[in-house]
Formats: sequence, structure tokens, C-alpha cells
Amino acid sequence: MSGGAPIIAGLFLIGLSTVNAVATSAYVLVFMSAIGTVFHIVGSQVDWNAGISLMVGALIGAAIGPRLLTRLTKSKVGKYIKPVIAFFLVLLGFKTLF
Repeated sequence: MSGGAPIIAGLFLIGLSTVNAVATSAYVLVFMSAIGTVFHIVGSQVDWNAGISLMVGALIGAAIGPRLLTRLTKSKVGKYIKPVIAFFLVLLGFKTLF
């Protein structure tokens, strides 16, 4: 688990908007991922075939995600984003416990 779910939950609790919470979480995860990447490369524990595929997907998601989130929060769907994220955070919590 990347830790993104608890970070977003905490940012919601301190009152950040959906866009700011997701952006801040992504910013934190970039640095956590960079540090993990360095340690795995130094330890020769990288499956480059899987890694390249995941990097390509992450780059595409990073390009599309913010634009999509901005459009969704400005639309009628925007008021449902936070409750949906909250539902999945609770579901993730239960899944982690059991």
C-alpha cells in the first residue's frame, strides 16, 4: 500500500478541498516513491519489465488525472466525489482489518 488513502483522509479532516487533498497526496507520494526507487535500484531489486509498464501507466495517469478531477469537481458530479472517496477509504480500512 502506498499510504495515499490515509494521507487523503487526514487532509480531508483538516479541511482541504478534494483537488488540494489529491494534489498534496500525490506530491507526498512522488517523494516517497523516489526514495523507494533509489533503495530498490541500489539493492538490485527491480523488475524492469514490470517497472517500465507501471511507469508508462503512471505518466499517462498523471497527465490525465488532474484535468479529469478539475472537470469533475466543477460539474454536478463534484458533490459526490468526497463521499465516494470516503466510502472507499472506509472499505479499505475494513479490508485491512479483516
